[in-house]
Amino acid sequence: MSSIARIWQVASALLLSAVALAADTVSGYVLDAEKDARLADVEVAFLVAGEAGLAEIARHNTDAEGAFSFSGPFLSAGTSFGLIAHYGELEYATDVLEVGGQDQVTIEVFDGTGDDRQIRIDGHNLFLALTETGVDVAQLVHIDNQGASTYMGQATNDGRRVFQLQVPEGNFALQGHSGQVLRGSPTRLFTEKPLPPGRSQIAFKIQLSGDDFGGVYEHEILYPTGRLELFLQPTSIDLPAALFQDQGTIQLHDQRYRHYRVVDLSPGRTVSIPLPLSRPLRWALKWGMLVFVLAALAAASSMTKSTGAVAHQPNSPHAERQLLITQLAQIDDHLAAGEDKALRRQRGELKKRVARLYRHLV
Repeated sequence: MSSIARIWQVASALLLSAVALAADTVSGYVLDAEKDARLADVEVAFLVAGEAGLAEIARHNTDAEGAFSFSGPFLSAGTSFGLIAHYGELEYATDVLEVGGQDQVTIEVFDGTGDDRQIRIDGHNLFLALTETGVDVAQLVHIDNQGASTYMGQATNDGRRVFQLQVPEGNFALQGHSGQVLRGSPTRLFTEKPLPPGRSQIAFKIQLSGDDFGGVYEHEILYPTGRLELFLQPTSIDLPAALFQDQGTIQLHDQRYRHYRVVDLSPGRTVSIPLPLSRPLRWALKWGMLVFVLAALAAASSMTKSTGAVAHQPNSPHAERQLLITQLAQIDDHLAAGEDKALRRQRGELKKRVARLYRHLV
């Protein structure tokens, strides 16, 4: 091979390398979205997708023109990556992108605020399903930050509380599905992620025990809410037409719900949603109590025989047992008639009588 050919080969290789390097460079700028101005000296992190998710491998500050650029052997066409701009104690992340898929990447940032008057709930979807053990609750909230600043919430000793929700007492089994939902108190949930201008959403689930549920779900409004959408199971649940707009029966994800709507709700208001215990739940509670009572009576009967107690005296444990059986029959009649409001009180009185019987026998 002649020297000229070798020179041309080397030159071609260098040219191809330069083209490849140019193609494997990610560049862009950071923009103050409200002022439509590029921002200098803002830290931008470069993250590459791996088996464990996105991992940061480099970080640069924007130059005087608000521009940034990343290049190197860790970049190749088609590589999945993300960018995060650190501005005003907040992080503004891009979607996951691919190297070579765009000419420039613009990262919009906003000033922060703790004023929640710019927060609105466009739609709050509340799913309530009565089961044999209680109430399953799922919520999907569409949040609209109508301001020009990122809502940062309030700083506390244990972190930052941004979006907050009130839930009924006795709830358990909290599970977040869209955004991390944390528990601040037994009845208050919150998120930590700041809310930039525009729309975002969170979703979570909780449960309520049938033993503690009083028959009415109380939904408290903390932010102005345009629409509260209720999806109820079973579909036979009827709510008062004076407050709840009946949207009929709807099928979502192979499940049928009774759909109601309440509109234009202001902060401080509580929407009381009557949920009469379904027949399976009433009978589950009744038979659970019967098992408890019969077990106590069986133990009491065994102890009575062993101590030689007289069974047929008017004030004997036998007479008390007969009284309890009569009361059980009365409770059964109440349950069949659907008198759910007295269920808790009746069960409490029955427990006290069983306890007194047991103490008498021992």
